[in-house]
Amino acid sequence: IVTEAERARAIELRVEHENHEAEICALKKAQRTDIIKM
Repeated sequence: IVTEAERARAIELRVEHENHEAEICALKKAQRTDIIKM
């Protein structure tokens, strides 16, 4: 049985992971544009 707290925690972790992935993508894009500028 999954409690509400566990479910909420799982959702939080998933959201954090997605935000992290998005940040990595943004960083890679930023690095690429920096390289192009040079």
